[in-house]
Amino acid sequence: MAGVLVASLFINQGLTSLKNETPANESRGIASVGSNLESESNRIKWEHEMAEQVARETRVMAHIAGKPSLRDELLFGMLAGRYGVDVVDGRISGLEWISTLGKGEPVVISDGEKFLIQFKNIWAVDFSKVRIASKQTQQEIYELIDSEGRTVGRAYLDFDPDGRFTSLKISK
Repeated sequence: MAGVLVASLFINQGLTSLKNETPANESRGIASVGSNLESESNRIKWEHEMAEQVARETRVMAHIAGKPSLRDELLFGMLAGRYGVDVVDGRISGLEWISTLGKGEPVVISDGEKFLIQFKNIWAVDFSKVRIASKQTQQEIYELIDSEGRTVGRAYLDFDPDGRFTSLKISK
């Protein structure tokens, strides 16, 4: 008799727990599936509309990167974004290594004359050639010369004790 009572107790408990869980699971499952299908459908529709709009767009340059400017090549290429820039009338009059950026060490410029000539179109002074005026361990001074042979300015390149480029100042 005790065995029948225990068996009926377990059967009753099992039937009761099935009744309580079934309606909640069925209603949650159906609502979930419906909302996921609808949002997925909207996302796919939006993607197709965007693709069609881009395909119709006549301004292709908005989607294609252009060649970097000489200024960008200097500041973000050779100098790797490690230097502050002084600008006068849209042209560079000075550069200075910013140690607080935490982007590494100053760069090495082995040939100051070549460096100045390579980027001559972006400096604050127009010149066609350079001539070394003074060369010391931590500073090189160059005369900036125009096409008629006149000195039109000076460039001061400063270096740290290890010979790495720390600053440039261009004056008229």
